[in-house]
Amino acid sequence: IQTFPHLRQWNTQYEDKGLVIIGVTNFTKAFAWDTENKSLVQSQSVSQDDEEAMLAQFAKKHELSHTIAVEANSALAKHYAVASIPQVVLIDRQGKIRLVKVGASPETTEEIHSTLKRLLGIDDGAGETESD
Repeated sequence: IQTFPHLRQWNTQYEDKGLVIIGVTNFTKAFAWDTENKSLVQSQSVSQDDEEAMLAQFAKKHELSHTIAVEANSALAKHYAVASIPQVVLIDRQGKIRLVKVGASPETTEEIHSTLKRLLGIDDGAGETESD
């Protein structure tokens, strides 16, 4: 949740430059959406349909407009060695992994942002950039 303001900003700011943000999560079957309080609540054995509906409401509440993918088998998490959240994987236009960062510290956020700008070929006046 701490990263959401940055995701919203980057999605708005760089979408027209080619940035595609995809949030990936796994089915947990452990959370439902409390419509009255507009929040997550722990629940037991939530159906896949109800969890997808919960995620849609969660994204709406947090004003997330990027794609959210849900996987059943954790294949992506295993592939990218996700050990903690949030984790960001920046992949360039050729499919090459350019950055993997875990956490939401200001330093991590700045490194992600500067790498995004470099990959998108954006010169912010702080130096030359290259379009990867």
